[in-house]
Amino acid sequence: MQVKPNFFIVGAPKCGTTAMSEYLRTHPNVFVSPHKEPGYFSDDVEPSQYASEEDYLALFAGAAPEQKVVTEASTKYLHSQVALQRVKRFQPAAKLLVMVRRPSDLVYAFHSQMLFNGVESEWDFKKAWSMQAARATGKKLPPGAQNRSALLQYKWIGSLGAQVQRVLQLFDRSQVHFIFFEDFVSDPRREYLVLLDFLGIPDDGREQFPRVNENVRFKSRTIARIPRAVRAALLPQMRAVKRLIGGRRFGIVQALDHFNATPMPRPLMEQDFQEYLQELFSDDVGMLEDLLGRDLSSWRTLPTVGPAGIG
Repeated sequence: MQVKPNFFIVGAPKCGTTAMSEYLRTHPNVFVSPHKEPGYFSDDVEPSQYASEEDYLALFAGAAPEQKVVTEASTKYLHSQVALQRVKRFQPAAKLLVMVRRPSDLVYAFHSQMLFNGVESEWDFKKAWSMQAARATGKKLPPGAQNRSALLQYKWIGSLGAQVQRVLQLFDRSQVHFIFFEDFVSDPRREYLVLLDFLGIPDDGREQFPRVNENVRFKSRTIARIPRAVRAALLPQMRAVKRLIGGRRFGIVQALDHFNATPMPRPLMEQDFQEYLQELFSDDVGMLEDLLGRDLSSWRTLPTVGPAGIG
């Protein structure tokens, strides 16, 4: 009998989901998909690498009987227009993890990630932000991003209140666990233990919570363009091959990125633009406060350090 996932780490991006999925991976009662971000239910954001449900379920074939929690992490599910409805039909009793952070930090970090992933080509975040309207109509898109333009709509990516509202319209509150990025960074073991309790599994004794998926920048933009140009030209063929090899990344591209990347905190955003974003997201943050019963007044003050972070 095929194993179906019963727990979904759905986002938001750059909020610690990669770190949490890696911490869970070593828990004896948890099976984590070998491929993070399979995105099977969010093909409106990015075409899935899995052509059928059978292909998707093959990701979980290695789950052992004692691994009662079977999960995958796809941060596109939270901002997708269709993914959560599909997850609900696929697994009505599913539990979800939603991780959130200050929207202005989130979108800034997400822009860096999109640069690294080869989806974004505009290195200046303020300029990339100004291109959203044009990109929504198919203009000014980077090479290879034609089928992934939704990933460049930064305002929607950061609209956590609206996204959480939709989650709670679809799933009972008891099925959804929320973690705030600030809490996760300040005390990851505490947040890990609360999540284990939500999942109904015991503490595995984990004491070490190393940083995962820190912000990186390229040493050379010229070198960075090489694998991205190859990916843009061969994207359909590469996706077909990745389906055959279980979603693993291509070694040459990964090696070039590893050679050319270095961990580096993001510089502080220009203060006037940071203030603009905080005002823009103010109503949405208020919605999130009401939905989750959490005072988020700290999100309305300017940060004093560059948000390198984890996740």
